[in-house]
Amino acid sequence: MYLRRVPAFAVFLIVGVVFIGVAGYVGYTTKMYLQHAKTTTGKVVDLLQQPDRTFKPVIHYALPGTDTLEYISSVSSKPAEFDIGETVELLYSVSDTSDIKVNTFVELWLLPAIFGGMGLLFTGMPVVGFLWSKRTKDSGLSLHEKFEQVTGRKFGSKQTTSINTFQPNSKNGDKWIWAFPGLGVFLLSIAGYTAYHHQQFVNSAPRYNAKVIAIEFSGRKRMAYPLFEFVANNNDTVRVFSSIGSYPPDFNVGDVTEVIYDASDGTATPRGFFNEWFVVTILATVGFFFTVIGLLFLFVFK
Repeated sequence: MYLRRVPAFAVFLIVGVVFIGVAGYVGYTTKMYLQHAKTTTGKVVDLLQQPDRTFKPVIHYALPGTDTLEYISSVSSKPAEFDIGETVELLYSVSDTSDIKVNTFVELWLLPAIFGGMGLLFTGMPVVGFLWSKRTKDSGLSLHEKFEQVTGRKFGSKQTTSINTFQPNSKNGDKWIWAFPGLGVFLLSIAGYTAYHHQQFVNSAPRYNAKVIAIEFSGRKRMAYPLFEFVANNNDTVRVFSSIGSYPPDFNVGDVTEVIYDASDGTATPRGFFNEWFVVTILATVGFFFTVIGLLFLFVFK
């Protein structure tokens, strides 16, 4: 089997199929949106400059029975796609009038195009490799063996040594497969350990209704860190920055939200699944992915 001889191409094929699936889902969702959306017009009143020096248009528009509304495009560009004062066509969902999109290819089809292109690129690699290996089959060496031969010559080793060392079915060549489930289990263990300690902290940490009195922007991506103010149990007024940054800001000055206060490091965490469990979720997701891929490799290539 070709993929057994070149395991890396199996990874490319899996990633490519996933990307194509995502592109298909997003494309289908956009198509259904267009079938039921209605059109209106809006006027560009401002251009918001982003940290990467691109611009997002701010558009004012009106719907039947409403006052003037504002929409900030989800797509930024440089130079700006529209000029201030320009009239643009907007699409909105009948069931949810807040679901607004500018009627341009970029805003409607950019994500399906990116995922579809990446999917075709990744799935095309094993296909091209397979066709090339068929072409070079008469020479007595497969594409994988030719690569090993070139690698062996480059580093001064003999052809036979290179091929024997990197054969997927050799004793040494199989060891790399265990790295995938090993890394996955390691990340899942860290996720479990982090989740346990965070839950212990949540159960014991005091909660306060805090008011956002300022927002500080930090880092290259201009992450927003709200400054909370609340009265602690000892009647002292506490001002602490959030331990979670976001872009765009999750809060505005004057908002009131429940926070968990960590007196040991002087930070406050806004309540909410994303704010509290983001790190655990990322670790668990990546760990689960590597574990499943590793077990699949062990089943297919061993």
